[in-house]
Amino acid sequence: MKKGSNQWHGSVFLQYETNAMNGSPTATSRYDPNSVGTRNTDAAYQQYQAKKDKLDDFFPGFTIGGPILRDRLFFFAAFNPEFRNIERKVNYGTSGGAAAGILPFSQNTQTYYTTARLDAADTKKLHVFASWLYQGQRQSGSSYRLPTMSMAFSIFRRKSTPLYRRTARGFSSRNITTNFGGDYVLTQNIVSTNRFGYYFENYHDFGYNGTSDGYSFQASGVGGTEVNGNPLTSNLQQVNGFQSGPVNANFTRRNANKHIQFDEAISWFKSGWAGTSIGLDCSPTRTAISAATTPARPAAISLMAAVVAVTRRTTAAPSTRPISSTTLMEIRRAGRFQPTVPTH
Repeated sequence: MKKGSNQWHGSVFLQYETNAMNGSPTATSRYDPNSVGTRNTDAAYQQYQAKKDKLDDFFPGFTIGGPILRDRLFFFAAFNPEFRNIERKVNYGTSGGAAAGILPFSQNTQTYYTTARLDAADTKKLHVFASWLYQGQRQSGSSYRLPTMSMAFSIFRRKSTPLYRRTARGFSSRNITTNFGGDYVLTQNIVSTNRFGYYFENYHDFGYNGTSDGYSFQASGVGGTEVNGNPLTSNLQQVNGFQSGPVNANFTRRNANKHIQFDEAISWFKSGWAGTSIGLDCSPTRTAISAATTPARPAAISLMAAVVAVTRRTTAAPSTRPISSTTLMEIRRAGRFQPTVPTH
């Protein structure tokens, strides 16, 4: 992660992408959806050229860093959002009730990257820092996979409705990483390094039916009757293949993860040596999941503690120059907290 210094530095940038800048999709081979094969012959072959989706991808951002108190306190901050919108039109045919005509589908994604850091050098022996990293993403509109013409003809032939693919649903995911650390020069040859990190992630889907029943018809219910001979209710008078709403077997109400890590290391340096370190790593984690196919589970907690192995390396050409406190501050690295930030 970048950090501030005694010199002011920063940047402002912008990236923009649109479908006008992209080439056409690659043509693909497929069976002609309007052709019907027989038991002994396939449907007619077709070279299909898909149309370009309408795309707008706006990616601005800035960075800035510098001194708050010269030689004492420094800061760095950056913000980089991305707004990506895709629109696709699919022709569902000229008949078939709700499945007829050209229908638009869209998928909108907003992503936010934010980081901030403070560094303080109280004395030549002590250096402390704090950092904050936030990443959030939200996607809404059509399903994660936008419908294609092949899907359109498949749905049209089943005389079902594609409208459930147009509902406002998607997912929201955010994660936060916070770090605190410090380095203290105990003696001319010994440095104490401390790191504490906290990571939190929360993911959930939205827009899916998670409270009432959904219907997917494997046979026609039009004109059907129930066990007592009475006509089916209007909501059950549907054709074969009808689906009453969006379905996602992996629908997740909540998937929350928490990770805490603490590192403590004592490093010893000697002229001509790269250094020797010994330390402690403590990493408790906590996970809570609630999904459509599995009941809510209590948080699972695990704890890991480990002693960092002692290492020693010699240089090819040992130096006879004593190591100063400033040099020790520059070569401190043992036990730094570096969480792995998952991508979705």
